[in-house]
Amino acid sequence: MSVSIGPPDYTTDMDTGPFADAFPESPAAAPSTVSAAALAAQLQQALALHQQGRLSEAEAAYQIVLQQQPVHFDALHLLGVIALQNGQTLRAIDLITQALAHERSNAYAYSNLASAYQKLGRYPEAIVRFERALALRPDFVEALSNLGNTLRDAGRREDALASYNRALALKPDRPDVLANRGNVLRELRRFDEALDDFDRGLALDPQSAVLLFNRANGLFDLGRFDDALIDYDAALAIAPDYCQAISHRGSTLRALKRYDEALAAIDQALRLQSDSAEILTNRGDTLGEVARYEEALSDYDRALALKPAYPEAWCNRGNVLRALRRYDEALASYTAALDIDPEHAVAHMNEGLCRLLVGDMAVGWEKYEWRFKTPDMLPHVRRFEQSVGAPTGEASGKSEESFEESLGQPTSQRPAQPLSPPPTQPLSPPPTQPRSQPLWHGQVPLSGKRILLYAEQGFGDTIQFCRYAQLVAELGAHVILEVQPALKSLLVQSADFAGIAQVFAQGEALPEFDYQCPLLSLPWACGTTLENIPAAVSYLHGEGAGIRRWEERLGTKKPTQQRVGLAWSGNPEHSNDRSRSLPLTALAALLDIPMQFVSVQKILRDEATQAAWLEQHGVAHFGDRLQNFADTAALLSCMDLVITVDTAVAHLAGALGRPVWVLLPYGPDWRWLTERDDSPWYPSMRLFRQTALGDWDGVIERVRQHLQIR
Repeated sequence: MSVSIGPPDYTTDMDTGPFADAFPESPAAAPSTVSAAALAAQLQQALALHQQGRLSEAEAAYQIVLQQQPVHFDALHLLGVIALQNGQTLRAIDLITQALAHERSNAYAYSNLASAYQKLGRYPEAIVRFERALALRPDFVEALSNLGNTLRDAGRREDALASYNRALALKPDRPDVLANRGNVLRELRRFDEALDDFDRGLALDPQSAVLLFNRANGLFDLGRFDDALIDYDAALAIAPDYCQAISHRGSTLRALKRYDEALAAIDQALRLQSDSAEILTNRGDTLGEVARYEEALSDYDRALALKPAYPEAWCNRGNVLRALRRYDEALASYTAALDIDPEHAVAHMNEGLCRLLVGDMAVGWEKYEWRFKTPDMLPHVRRFEQSVGAPTGEASGKSEESFEESLGQPTSQRPAQPLSPPPTQPLSPPPTQPRSQPLWHGQVPLSGKRILLYAEQGFGDTIQFCRYAQLVAELGAHVILEVQPALKSLLVQSADFAGIAQVFAQGEALPEFDYQCPLLSLPWACGTTLENIPAAVSYLHGEGAGIRRWEERLGTKKPTQQRVGLAWSGNPEHSNDRSRSLPLTALAALLDIPMQFVSVQKILRDEATQAAWLEQHGVAHFGDRLQNFADTAALLSCMDLVITVDTAVAHLAGALGRPVWVLLPYGPDWRWLTERDDSPWYPSMRLFRQTALGDWDGVIERVRQHLQIR
């Protein structure tokens, strides 16, 4: 199992079982030229050497037995075990198969033959032989454990879990089986249960570096990075050269944004294992996060030279190429990942993002639906009652389709043109019985139906895509919108304007509805292309009384003076924050222009230092007076111009129809497209792009030039 997607198992054991007189001799055995006692003594000597790890001497001793009795079951079987231990897997299969031709009732031999097939990745053949071993010996714990490992490798995680459960029911005090069951529970996203298994294993074996490593991985899954780091360090105190633990420790430091330490840890792992494609990919991922893209690309290429069939490396390589604006190469990299694993959800999603970035919305929206199958999104998938019958236009053999399935494996059947409103029909009464609430993706008319449209990602995404509520309302639907609590008051005051019948905050009880759709799936459902993006000059508005209060706070400005709102940083937890936010001090080059500058962001990252800097440079800042987005909308409505990086402020200013200049990094988010200074999403928006990686100075200089002539 690869290091990049999970921890290693305990080494699969090879079962040697009771030897010599425990096994009947083959009925077809050739007459021995030595006595049975001498032959047994020779076998015992070979076995003793085998158990001491003196494999070459043991092999020679087993060969002596076979010289005396060529079809001796034990000698053939155990020679096969040595071959398997030496990595001679095909020879192991040949020898153990020869042994079983003469003795078909030995569970140990079937289990070891299964282990050989497992090692070759021939999982169906391995599973059959593990099952044969268990038919001969139902209480065979090793075979149950190794069958679980094989089923897990074959992607049959629920069956693997059942096999581990059987093994632990027979022998609950097996830390290795607890570790493997914990790992499969992690893959099933049952993280708390996985941690329970790792804790039980560590209670039995507190000095197990592997169990500490596995528990650290489980803590990482839960976002408990500091706790994970403690366990990685504990594992390394026991096994200082534990390469995977060192590499995963680097991943944890990266998640904590301790990038220099992360790279140091990963480099340490590479010194121990320089030919590890997984560790090279880990370093590429870390270098990519700090925008060292060319170095990251070199690491991915080295990883793929070592392991060409590595979809994660191909996918992440595509992301780096996209950040470098090498879009055709990025798409080719995603294609390579999908050639290896056609169900790789992250590769599908990233291909979709790249296609959206270059304006290929026909394919981009559909590919983007794979986001709901990605590990980051799976915990946030909303599950509604299943719908009866496949949606129109889908060839489905299922009688029911779940929300997750319909989004994870999208159909290619979608409207080619924007939908037209049907004749008005009376609204259907609220249903009185539980009923299906299927995903709507343009497959059925909505006239007279209630539909829930709901936020699924960040504030900016909700602001950008709530515009589709009006489009859906024009189809005759009663639109129910669910948004983040901080956005509710803004959407309530804009509801009539935006075609929204009801607005709810996440966590509030919802009314009955007939259909549902996440906001970022609406462009796909509505057949959006570059030519038909619904782009009203404004579709949200500030509240009049709130605007008047802000005007009073801001004070009177000179008739010729313009009021300019500034936002320079976004959510520090955003995955691309390092690239899209800029230092506050970078704005100093604008502030000598005779305009009234106002900070329109609520949070200062270094409150004391930045507040003092803003005051020193005459920039008004209101901080906690911005309680929600309705307050921010009212403040933005008082601005003649908003200058902002790629944050929710950019979307809000655009949705309000305020003139807004957005400062973009070299590798922009998909929605801003490429090589244009306008946005088809917001008519009042102008884009200022970096022309070189990390060059904010050039962006600010162009903004300054345009401000001076405004």
